[in-house]
Amino acid sequence: MAITAMSEAIEPASEGEFAAAISKVLRFGETFELPTPKLSAALEIYGEHLADLPAAVLAEAVRKTLSGWTWGNRLPFPGDIRRNADTIMDGWKIMLMRLQVVERRIRSEARTHG
Repeated sequence: MAITAMSEAIEPASEGEFAAAISKVLRFGETFELPTPKLSAALEIYGEHLADLPAAVLAEAVRKTLSGWTWGNRLPFPGDIRRNADTIMDGWKIMLMRLQVVERRIRSEARTHG
């Protein structure tokens, strides 16, 4: 059950989820009076590099990127967000592998003692 849920969570973000995450980046820029592109341009540029990310990973990567942002004169580039997303995804992949090992052990024990 947990493996199925986690596997489904690794699906790329929907257009709406992606737009919501990138909108946070743009609001951040507007709040701090940084040069900020129009949403359509931002979705295209960020989409080229980040559209494959799951919604939860993208949202967390945006949050982590913005919370630690120290470049006062520009918005984060897609690569800045991608670095955090890759770290998060690596953790998810490790967790999924561990769950798969546990599932195999449980099935093996069930066959042995079943």
